[in-house]
Amino acid sequence: MMCARSIPSSVDALSPCAAGVDRRARSVIVCETETFTIDESWLRRESHKAQLPVQPLAEELVARERQLIEAALGDAKGRVSGPSGAAAKLGIPGSTLESNALGIRKDRFKGSRRRDGGAGSRVAAGRGERADAAYRPAGSVGDAKGRGISRRPAPHRSAEKSAPVPTDRRAVLQIPPPRGPCGTARELRKARTMQNMSQFAGKVALVTGGNAGIGRAAAIAFAKQGAQVVVSGRRETEGNAVIAEIEASGGEAIFVKTDVAKEGDVKAMIGRALARFGRLDCAFNNAGIEQALTPLPDQTEETYDQIMDVNVKGVWLSLKHEIPAMLKTGGGAIVNNSSIAGLIGFATAPLYAASKHAVAGLTKSVALEYAKQNVRVNAVAPGAIATRMFRDFATTPEMRQMLESAHPIGRIGRPEEIASTVIWLCSDGASFVTGQIVPVDGGYTSQ
Repeated sequence: MMCARSIPSSVDALSPCAAGVDRRARSVIVCETETFTIDESWLRRESHKAQLPVQPLAEELVARERQLIEAALGDAKGRVSGPSGAAAKLGIPGSTLESNALGIRKDRFKGSRRRDGGAGSRVAAGRGERADAAYRPAGSVGDAKGRGISRRPAPHRSAEKSAPVPTDRRAVLQIPPPRGPCGTARELRKARTMQNMSQFAGKVALVTGGNAGIGRAAAIAFAKQGAQVVVSGRRETEGNAVIAEIEASGGEAIFVKTDVAKEGDVKAMIGRALARFGRLDCAFNNAGIEQALTPLPDQTEETYDQIMDVNVKGVWLSLKHEIPAMLKTGGGAIVNNSSIAGLIGFATAPLYAASKHAVAGLTKSVALEYAKQNVRVNAVAPGAIATRMFRDFATTPEMRQMLESAHPIGRIGRPEEIASTVIWLCSDGASFVTGQIVPVDGGYTSQ
């Protein structure tokens, strides 16, 4: 929005009986936020009671207005073409701005003072007849050269002949449109991607069970955000494939074969991470196994031990060794992978539901213990997600259709949708979030 300052005529203040005043005004655009308006209301006047020195006063006012505009142009030049001005940021040579600004001053004041019957003086219109016509309002009374009395205030231009008065700094100074990192939509997206990549620059993230499914998606997401990634899992071939994918995209990662149910393996995993990268800032405890839907009488002690060892003991051991490593460098953020089964019950899958409820309990308890030491602990609770575990669970088309329709959103989720939530919970954007179980379930638990 342009900001206009109008310099009032002192003649009007001194001559209240003046009549027949030409109320036309002209504007000089100084910069994007400054416009000075010259009030030419000191033309032919007829004083009935007092004779004032109108002509010298008008000349003095014109000189003062010239000085004001020159000073404003100098100030604008500094803000536009100075070392820290807009032109410097756009790469416009200072000489170009100086010549254009000089042209503005010459154009606005070009001409000479004329006598209109000896009664006063005025600033002549720049650029001759055409410029004078451009400032003469429709309906004014006067000769062909533009002298006369205006019946109403003049707009910036006439209705037909004149070009619009520039109101944008680029138009006035002839600055080309910007190029560079924000010149196009594609370049803008690239700039935002580069900004996102620096979010975890210099940080180290650990993902257990990172060789497939949600863990794989999270490991790749951390790498895209600039983190150095430690991927652990029991299937080495798949783990190395994830590392290769990260490195092919310019990231840095290592794979550590780990069984999270064994404390020796977990301790070695943390040791490898510190030996390679020197620190640990984020962890996603994702490793877990599912339970086949089985009537309670048919469930075995072996199944119980297996599910609890991986889903509960594995998370507990990971927290136990991750947090001391994080405290060495001032803290960190941990996300555990729970489930909607950790928020509600599931018939014929009580062991799995119990293990995920246990993860929620571990999350809240450890979050409270380390809240004041700058370690945040949260959990995600995914609904049905398109992973190998889901395919093993939904063994028939009817089962898959049933699970899809059970989610109000009308579909199952994608691993990347869980990974993005994990990334946020580990970011500075979630710095006030701890001890929370965050459902990412397409509305399942809202029913």
